[in-house]
Amino acid sequence: MFSAYRNRVNVVRTLALLFFIVPVLSFSSGLYAAEPITAAAIYGPNPAFLDEVRTKCGSGPDSFDACFLKMLGKAGAAGAAVDFARLIGEPGFMTKFKKVGPVDIAFADLPFRANENSGVYLVNGTPKMVNIDDLSAITGPMLEKDPRYMALKKKYPDIGLFMGDRTPGSVPVVRLKDGKLQFTALYRLTTGCRACKDVGTARVGFYFDRRGTFEGRKLIDVRPAK
Repeated sequence: MFSAYRNRVNVVRTLALLFFIVPVLSFSSGLYAAEPITAAAIYGPNPAFLDEVRTKCGSGPDSFDACFLKMLGKAGAAGAAVDFARLIGEPGFMTKFKKVGPVDIAFADLPFRANENSGVYLVNGTPKMVNIDDLSAITGPMLEKDPRYMALKKKYPDIGLFMGDRTPGSVPVVRLKDGKLQFTALYRLTTGCRACKDVGTARVGFYFDRRGTFEGRKLIDVRPAK
């Protein structure tokens, strides 16, 4: 009899624990990562919402990002839009979605950045999201194998790499003969800073196998400015 009572207590405790854990997990990116990203995540905030976020977030107990997510949900954004913002890791909104399959393209507006307020993400493959503007992944050795880049670097020792055009339609897609996918992104080469003179461009390919597994980045070419 005591054993039966103890079992009932354990069941109650387990249910209570699940009741607590599920809402917490639903606010993490882990569960959403299992669901495909679609155009349902597109959201167009009004200026009043952005002003309210700037006014209220960052001054309370929550971090700016956590505050933004809460306000986004309260503003009536779809759950997919909130999950997308959570997944990209900073306050932002999907503005356009391009279905390619098995990897797709999500264009985003990142209004609270000091600079470069657009983003492009390759989504629904493995890993779930690849940020084409993770410039730390476009390493010096990758660029320095190209003689045109080295010629520019010799002329401009402080040469800098920055994101290029990120408007919808700016990332061409090629299906290779073996079923692989190549996404191409363009980057600016400047004399050293974001606002500095452009001295060329670099094109980088992002490669996925036929199942959508990311295989890596590769420099396609470097073109000096005309």
